Amino acid sequence: MEQPEHEIETLVLQGDYFGVVQQHRRGMPVVGELVRMLNDEDSGVRGGATATLGAIAETDAGAVRQGIPRMIELLGDENPDVRRNAAWAIWVVGESDAAAVKDAVPKLVGLLDDEIGVIRGAVAAGLWTIARNDAEAVKPAVPKLTLLLDDQVSLVRGAAAANLSLVAQIDAEAVKPAAPRLAALLDDEDPNVRRSVIAALGGLATSSIDVVKDVAPKLMKLLDDDDAGVRGHSVSTLGVIAEGDPDTVKPVVPKLVELLDDEDHLVRGHAISALLAAGRSDVGAVRDAMPKLVALLEHEDVNLRSASAAAVAQIARTDPDMVRDAVPGLKKLLEDEDAYVRGAATVALRMLEET
Repeated sequence: MEQPEHEIETLVLQGDYFGVVQQHRRGMPVVGELVRMLNDEDSGVRGGATATLGAIAETDAGAVRQGIPRMIELLGDENPDVRRNAAWAIWVVGESDAAAVKDAVPKLVGLLDDEIGVIRGAVAAGLWTIARNDAEAVKPAVPKLTLLLDDQVSLVRGAAAANLSLVAQIDAEAVKPAAPRLAALLDDEDPNVRRSVIAALGGLATSSIDVVKDVAPKLMKLLDDDDAGVRGHSVSTLGVIAEGDPDTVKPVVPKLVELLDDEDHLVRGHAISALLAAGRSDVGAVRDAMPKLVALLEHEDVNLRSASAAAVAQIARTDPDMVRDAVPGLKKLLEDEDAYVRGAATVALRMLEET
């Protein structure tokens, strides 16, 4: 049964987007009418139709594909509400189908300097959904994204940093000019911004330690941050720095040992990796971590078991005597349900047998 066109438009103008979404879920052919409304002379109709398509896309992005070309055009609409809703809808579609909105990149880049903060935020978030699958496509936005690190809206700052972190993974050189601004945001009041900034610095560190080495003291302070994501990203980035310059991270080894007891499993896992990196030039520096690493061999989390087993195996290559106490736990792991855990335990025990 078809829904009369005027009834759909009435619901949209009333802001009852959920009502239209419900009709879509019941199989009513509402999308075609909404796409038609995208061309309406009334900005309220255009904006409402765009918002409704975005609401439908939250659970059924494929259903709104026919409206994507017109929604991309509406990113240039003279009405700010229409631009905002179009940016939001493209962001939503991109969450599950980034390829479908890739053609929006040039328009999105142009909107990064829109005078309205909510629009800048939605645009930057939309670019991020595309960058997750194709960071190369977002590289042209790097200069504007760098400027947005100073934006007064925290959503914008965080989304800009998140984009830069993805681009840095494929082309750190392109993001290097943003390093000073990123470093300045390590003290940002918004934990979402801090997380994204640290991730971007971590991306830079993978190819150029010197660019981010100077921020190590700030990252060390963030190991006590209330936000688990901030702690985790800080530990991870310090681990990357330690891979190239272990001496820089040695002063924080005691804190990394403490983080092996962190309430967040990801923080613990990153702490294991960072400790190993810091101990490459001096394995004795991580001696105090051994009791906790041995205890983690029996942890319920498979990732922590495998990480600790791999850590013990690596330490055994350099100083087998340091890991003798881990033998009982390693032998138990030979029966572990996870193949990677069993493999890591096997390698560690083999190292001990050869010495």
